Amino acid sequence: MNTIREDGDSVVRDRVNLCNGILQYIVECIQKGSFSFKKDQETLKRVESFLINQDAQLLLALVDKKANKPKALTATEKIVRPETSIAENALFTGAVHEPSMISELKKEILSSDRIDFLVSFIKWSGLRLIINELTQFTMGGGKLRVITTSYLGATY
Repeated sequence: MNTIREDGDSVVRDRVNLCNGILQYIVECIQKGSFSFKKDQETLKRVESFLINQDAQLLLALVDKKANKPKALTATEKIVRPETSIAENALFTGAVHEPSMISELKKEILSSDRIDFLVSFIKWSGLRLIINELTQFTMGGGKLRVITTSYLGATY
């Protein structure tokens, strides 16, 4: 997990503030008995327990403790993560100042432990762009599954 920094992560910080604002409003309604809320201390304490601490952390990875022994990463082993979030839509426009789809795909491959590709066609011209990352991924024990078609002989 990464701690949300003061100088960045404004989108996450705004979301935390929004959630806390909604929860705080519910707390006030319970205290006043508004909107048919019962003035119940147990419910009040429970809602207050949902408030998100400002030193919240972002979940960046899950580890299967049964399959893998978790280990601390050294400074040289830092996982390079994609700039775009899997939790949000991203449009890859090819603009110079924005991440390219291929660079994001490479980072996704190298930060994964399992990959399921579902693609209509596999062409060498596209595969060659990510072959090194796929090789590194599988050689490191990653599980790769590819589902494709041989329609019109377009797939290699």
